[in-house]
Amino acid sequence: AVGGRSYNWSSEDKPYDTSSEFYAYQSIDFRNGEGRFVEDRSRGAVIDVNVVSGSCVMVRREAIEEVGYLHERFFAYYEETDLFARFKRAGWRVVYSPELAIWHKNGASSEKKSSSFRTYMLFRNRVTFVIRNFELRYLVAAYLSFLRLILIFSKKVLLGTVDKESLSKKE
Repeated sequence: AVGGRSYNWSSEDKPYDTSSEFYAYQSIDFRNGEGRFVEDRSRGAVIDVNVVSGSCVMVRREAIEEVGYLHERFFAYYEETDLFARFKRAGWRVVYSPELAIWHKNGASSEKKSSSFRTYMLFRNRVTFVIRNFELRYLVAAYLSFLRLILIFSKKVLLGTVDKESLSKKE
């Protein structure tokens, strides 16, 4: 698979403006399964990475035939992360090429929904990604991280420091 820069496209960021912020690629934190955006350190070269933007990617048909396509469980968030993890385990490469570019409306799939929907999908899909792709030694650390997040959030809800109404309202 090869992917490139995914430039922001919003009311502030105009299409085809290369001065806009962009997403280059991600690394995966094995302590919690979080995809972390990495600065473009390619210096103009094609480099091997963990994850490129699903909005700007070309994939070999043979790789899809071998490992399958996007898993049904994912709707938004982590679907390409899961796909690329399966590619890499099967011996395929995932590369980033800074010469490739797309202008992408980030969050368009979930922006009409509430922030709680986005938070839920991110957390659920991160957990699903970890279960499907992490080795046992990393699963323990990730589960402890998830438990910590759940306890922190539950405490905030119980103490009333989270506005429960905003969790169900559309923004």
